[in-house]
Amino acid sequence: GDVCKVPLHSSMGAELTLKTSLDSARTSADAIHSEPWPSGLVMAEVLTHPAISTRILSSLNGTKGKIRALELGSGLGTVGLTLARVLNANEAEVVLTDYESAIPLLQANIEANRNIIQGKADVKADSLEWGRHNSDMGTFDIICGSDLLYGAESSYQPL
Repeated sequence: GDVCKVPLHSSMGAELTLKTSLDSARTSADAIHSEPWPSGLVMAEVLTHPAISTRILSSLNGTKGKIRALELGSGLGTVGLTLARVLNANEAEVVLTDYESAIPLLQANIEANRNIIQGKADVKADSLEWGRHNSDMGTFDIICGSDLLYGAESSYQPL
């Protein structure tokens, strides 16, 4: 499949390797969740800037137990994997979510970036469709997302 490289802030000394397809037979259904969307790329750079990552970590000081983070509409996992890198020195769980059809590619990207995540952060992919009951996911200390709404067909009731 195709691959794109996402540079993180130079202070991290790393880049994400994101698969954009699992094989060469890419379908139109893959189009939404298999693109490296612009705001996700910018958010990856911003999250890994020392001033921002330090602020994120200091805001979580005093969190009891494992830090839990949720990325909505993960697509390729750009933002969630970046956040996992920022949280990697902490006991953390980062859950990357998207439609069920996106999970195999998302899981492949988690595996492809284990060396970048390194540390104590546990990262997993889970399906989440907005508007459906998902109370078994628990609570989160951080909820993030980028490029969540696109086009007229993306009108949702407030979450």
